Amino acid sequence: MCLRCDGYSEEEVERALDLRIRVNGWTATQISDDGEQGWTYTLGMNEELDHPDLIIIDAPLETQGQIIG
Repeated sequence: MCLRCDGYSEEEVERALDLRIRVNGWTATQISDDGEQGWTYTLGMNEELDHPDLIIIDAPLETQGQIIG
């Protein structure tokens, strides 16, 4: 799901991410051009859980999601 691709404004995307962080303490986002290669990063882990945010590259997106999730 890509909120920007679905027509959400930048403000709406930021509010959605903020809500996920408030509810769960953190959120993860995957970036990909073709659905197979890309990267995954977390937001909010440092502030909410006192843990560094994570970035995963050079692995299939499905694997990245399994590692983060």
